[in-house]
Amino acid sequence: DGFYIVYSGAVDVLKFSVEKRESFGEGDVIVLNSVKEGGCFGEIALCMDVERTATIVAKERTLLIKIPTDSFKSFLKAADLDTNEVMRKRIIQSFKAFKIPFFEAIPEDKYISFAKNCEIEQFEKGEVIFAEEEVGDK
Repeated sequence: DGFYIVYSGAVDVLKFSVEKRESFGEGDVIVLNSVKEGGCFGEIALCMDVERTATIVAKERTLLIKIPTDSFKSFLKAADLDTNEVMRKRIIQSFKAFKIPFFEAIPEDKYISFAKNCEIEQFEKGEVIFAEEEVGDK
């Protein structure tokens, strides 16, 4: 596994409905992003030590440069890169890609400070994120 850079071609970043995740091509699919030449993907799972958050599918004949996980993590450490900063940039891209009306009201120059306050959390299938009648402090 690793971090990928699109050398040529393009890929789609997809999210499937939970019920159809096992059978590619069926069910509800959301195209989160298209990544073209010079773009990259795969850093979320590597930076956050979580499962992959999306499915990547080649849109056309595509050549990828793969940086294996160990090399990627060594590079981050050697370059003294803050993985939180890397993830903040991804969060900002997600705000824009999902086109959630609430986020559209946030001025462009405020995204960075807003993203600094976000956290990425992982939940297992069937795990309750919050329940009705709980105080809204989560």
